Amino acid sequence: MIKNILQVVRKKAQVIWKKIQEPKMVRFILTALLILLITLAYHKPLMELYEDYIITPLLKPFESNIGVGLITVVFLLACSWDIVKRCKIRYQFSKYWIGGLCFVTTLLLICRLCSSYEYVIWTWIFAYVDVITFVCFAYVVLALFNCYKKEKAAKDEPIGTLLEDNPIEREKEDVFSLKGEAQKIAKEIRARNRAKTSSIAITAPWGGGKSSFLNLIREQINEDEFEIVYFVPRDSKSVQTIQEDFFSMIACVLAKYDSRCSHIMKDYMASLQLIDNRSIVERVLSIYRIWDKDSLKDSIKESFAALKKRVLVIIDDFDRLSKEEILEVLKLIDGNAAFTNLIFLTAYDKEQVNRVLGDTYQTPDACFVDKFFDVEFAIPFRKCEVISDYIKATLCKQLAANDSEGENIRRVLTDQTSIFEEYIPTLRDAKRYINQVVLDFEPIRGEVFVSDFLLLQLVKYRYPELYKGIFKQKYLETGDEFSLFGNNILYLKTDDDLENGNEVDKILSVLKLSFTQMDDNDKNTYRRICERKSFYNYFANQIYSALRISEMKVLFEMELTEAKMKIDKWAVSKDEIEDFVQYLANQDMGSFNEASFIRYVDLVTYTADKVPNLQAYALFLKLIALQNVEKYISKYKLDKESYKSRLLEIIKSEGSKLYIAKELHVDYTNGKPKEEEYLIKDADIWPFIIDKFKAAANDPATDEQWLQELLYRCIESKKDAFGEVVYNQECLCAYRERIEKAPAFYISNFIVPRWFEGSNYHCFTCEHCCREIFGGETQLEAFLKKCKKDELAGSLLAWNCWQLYKANNYMPIDYRNIGPVNEMIKNDLVEEVKMLDKMKQIEIVISEINIEDQTLTSEELSKLSGLLSKNKKELKNIQLPIALKEKILNEIDFKLKTLSQIEKAQER
Repeated sequence: MIKNILQVVRKKAQVIWKKIQEPKMVRFILTALLILLITLAYHKPLMELYEDYIITPLLKPFESNIGVGLITVVFLLACSWDIVKRCKIRYQFSKYWIGGLCFVTTLLLICRLCSSYEYVIWTWIFAYVDVITFVCFAYVVLALFNCYKKEKAAKDEPIGTLLEDNPIEREKEDVFSLKGEAQKIAKEIRARNRAKTSSIAITAPWGGGKSSFLNLIREQINEDEFEIVYFVPRDSKSVQTIQEDFFSMIACVLAKYDSRCSHIMKDYMASLQLIDNRSIVERVLSIYRIWDKDSLKDSIKESFAALKKRVLVIIDDFDRLSKEEILEVLKLIDGNAAFTNLIFLTAYDKEQVNRVLGDTYQTPDACFVDKFFDVEFAIPFRKCEVISDYIKATLCKQLAANDSEGENIRRVLTDQTSIFEEYIPTLRDAKRYINQVVLDFEPIRGEVFVSDFLLLQLVKYRYPELYKGIFKQKYLETGDEFSLFGNNILYLKTDDDLENGNEVDKILSVLKLSFTQMDDNDKNTYRRICERKSFYNYFANQIYSALRISEMKVLFEMELTEAKMKIDKWAVSKDEIEDFVQYLANQDMGSFNEASFIRYVDLVTYTADKVPNLQAYALFLKLIALQNVEKYISKYKLDKESYKSRLLEIIKSEGSKLYIAKELHVDYTNGKPKEEEYLIKDADIWPFIIDKFKAAANDPATDEQWLQELLYRCIESKKDAFGEVVYNQECLCAYRERIEKAPAFYISNFIVPRWFEGSNYHCFTCEHCCREIFGGETQLEAFLKKCKKDELAGSLLAWNCWQLYKANNYMPIDYRNIGPVNEMIKNDLVEEVKMLDKMKQIEIVISEINIEDQTLTSEELSKLSGLLSKNKKELKNIQLPIALKEKILNEIDFKLKTLSQIEKAQER
């Protein structure tokens, strides 16, 4: 405990001592000590001055009254308000201002506590002078408090999730372990000859860590041996002021050791025509001084030589300068600032500098800048695994990744090291890539596949234009509707479809990893970038599919009643319920415990019974397949009958839509799947379906569409393998009773359009259970006639449709080879019924032609043949594709053939 306290005290003392050593702080302390010395040494004369100039002229004539008292109150309130405001904004006072306030407050307290004077009382025991003293003291406390809050805020400042692209400052931040290399350069700097100028160049490509390396070298330099000067040419106002700014900095360094330096440096700068150093008289008389530049330079060299320390000038960002700025700095290094005991340490990207200077300043064998530096050191490269490890560790830390995310991040970086090496060659690239990932990942966290996301972010960072191309799906295509995944998957175009030799080759390795090939049968596409529904989630930093995984995941934790309410809400939206079903389909059932498995069973069963979703129904079938049930019972210690009862309880619940029950019944009736292979049998659900249907049919509030679809599932048995079925009579009777009481829905939906292309239908038929519902044609026609007589909406269309349907041998009327039927239906099939009536008239005419009499004359034969041909032509012109037409045509052809035979027989 004591040891820890001593360490804290020692660190605080070191910080204070370091601050005290700063030149400005030294001057401040010396000034304060001088004032204190004068105050103590000349106390009596100062008090006499205080009495003569403060007490006598100002305080003695002072009179207190109500007005002065009120003004003092207002003054205190105003000062209090000002103090509170400055406290909130952490206003920082100058140390000279704080020192002055401390001096005034101390002086006023000393004089106030001295009993030599009588002060005018403001209120109670407080004098007006006390008010001033209190205000001064309050401002001193405020200044100190704000300083404390500033330091505390700096310590408590939260760590940002984004990395700053700053060079490293300390050895502990050295990712590439370059300390040894920095020590080499530091040793070389110490070994340089004091009798002349030295220049050392550190080279590395963009983002290669030049500034960081300079900081590491700086850490190896002993400040007792070197005076370090940081010179940044980019901070100069213009190219013309670069040298002036440099010599001004050097003058400040030398001024600490040589009083003549400032004057000599100004003359030297004037000799270089950097400044005009003439006096006012000389300027007025236009008198020019002639300086001996060499002698002035020698004087400066003597000042440098006399220094106990050596001067190290560090020039960073040399490669960010313009051509003129670079040449100006080179003039300093090689000429104007070539002083003894002076070392230039410069870092730059050699290729960039040479590119800026252009071909004029370099030869095939050497670069222009080479001759300006005595030593050139290239920062060594490190293995790509170092950057890869840095990205792994930092990305997991910045994202606060959980175990699963961390594992995925490490795996993709390990497996795809070569790709990351190509896209992220430097530590600067790594930091910027990490920042980009952190910003884009958080809004879609848990909704995307981590490896796909990280690979796509590589393209976004390195090739933004190609990233846009991926977004626009320029390199992708959808699967065939009849392929394994249908058109829900995006595939990478084949090599033939991609343009060879273009920019896409740069990102082909990423595309091949992210998007499957046409012959790839990997079924794990859930929330992958290749899944069409999830594709845009990877680009927009938001979820475009209906539901987030986090929203669906909580259904395993909340009360079952609440979970069902959520599913009911999602069932309204097709996209939302499809998202939820797909989420259930991609659950790893092997990771469930007993509670989560039971909840999964409840969710799947309730969803499959709530909405007509084939995938949900397929999931339910897996839950009741006997081969799976045995595994569940063994793993989760379940009772088979209890498990079955739980499923049936949901299927037969009050609000059940019977989607599971009716599909199971139809499947069992069709023999696929086989009933004996499943836990729930037809006997468990078929009686319930019948009772539920009859109850629903008697309830006027029942949804008509749902009830009609349920009727089509109330199959008692199959007549044959061609699909002919026998419907349950109880259900048919119940439904007939309902539509006879309220026929509006049935009549308005009696005609059923089929075979649509776009918005056009090319076929129509009658409601396909109509004869079964009414027990025959007679009862059905009586019902339709009654509705027509009552002028029920759609009744004329229903009657006309029935006439055509009946004339087509109870088969759909197919117009696929003729045209759409939309307009016909809109016009209630009136014209089509007229055609049917005309067709029936022709049928009557044809039926009355008797050709069995062998005594027909040639004239009669010719007349009958003409009549048949005429009717045949008329019949063919009737655009009504029904069976009656074919029947009449066949009859006409038969009679024409018979007439032809009779005519030939008579000729013989």
